[in-house]
Amino acid sequence: MSGISLGFLENIEAIPHLLHPPIVHFVVAIPVIVLLIEIINIIFNRRALSGFAFTFLFILCFIVLAAYAAGSVDGKAAFDALSAAGQEELKAHKALGSLIVIGAFVVLIFKFITVLSSHPLVRTVYILVLALFVGATLKQGKDGGELVYEHGANVSQVKALDDKLFDLEMQLDELKSNDEKSNVQTSGAAPQEPTAAPKEEKGEDVNASLDVEQKKSDANASATEDTPKKESESNATQKPDTIEKIKKEVVEIKNKVDAKIEKVKESVEESTKK
Repeated sequence: MSGISLGFLENIEAIPHLLHPPIVHFVVAIPVIVLLIEIINIIFNRRALSGFAFTFLFILCFIVLAAYAAGSVDGKAAFDALSAAGQEELKAHKALGSLIVIGAFVVLIFKFITVLSSHPLVRTVYILVLALFVGATLKQGKDGGELVYEHGANVSQVKALDDKLFDLEMQLDELKSNDEKSNVQTSGAAPQEPTAAPKEEKGEDVNASLDVEQKKSDANASATEDTPKKESESNATQKPDTIEKIKKEVVEIKNKVDAKIEKVKESVEESTKK
C-alpha cells in the first residue's frame, strides 16, 4: 500500500516528538460527533445543528494536517527500532493516514454542497461518505494502537530491554566461540618429548654436576607445565559459570519484555471493554 505522498507535511522538523498521540484522538472523535449530529438532524432538521457539523468538519481539516505531520516525525523516530513486520505495519499506517487527510477535505466539500442544496439524495450521499470516513478513522486508530502495544513503537522501556537482550546474546555467542577454541587447543596439544640423557663423561664430579643440572631442568619443566594447566583449569571452571550467568540474564530480560507487552495488552483490553 503506497498511499499518496504529502511531502510538504513530512519535511516539517520543528514538531516536537510524541505530539501525534494527543492530536490523533481528535481526528477519531470529531467525525463520530459530526455523524451523530447529522443523524439527529435528520429527525429535527435544525439549521443550527447543520452549522455545528460544518464548523467541526472545518476544524477537522486542520487537525488531520497536524496529526499527519506529527505522525511523520514520530514514525521516523520509531522506524529503525521496529521489526520487519512492525515496519510494514507503519508503512500501511502512513498510507492510510494520507488518505484520511484527503478524505477530511472531501467530506467538508460534500457538507458544503448539502448547505447549498437541500435535495434528499445529496444529503444521503453526504452521510454515506461521512460514515465511510468515520470507519477509516476508527481503523486507523486501531492500527496505531497495534503499532504501540504489539510492535513497541516509541516505547523506550521495551527498546532498552531489547537492546540489552541483544548485547547479552552477542556476549553469550562470543563466550561459546572462545570456549570451543580453547577446547580444541587443549585437545590438540602435542605431548612433550622426554629430555635426552646427557652423555657420560669421565670423572665422578662431572657426573654429579650433570645430575644436579638435570634435576633442576626437570623441576623447571614441571613447573612450566603445571602453570598453563592450572590456568586452563581455572578458565575452564570460570567460563561455564560466566555462560550460565549470561544465559540467566538473557532469560530474565526476555521474561521482562514479555511481561511488559502482556501488561500493555491487558490495559488495552480493559480500556476497550470500558
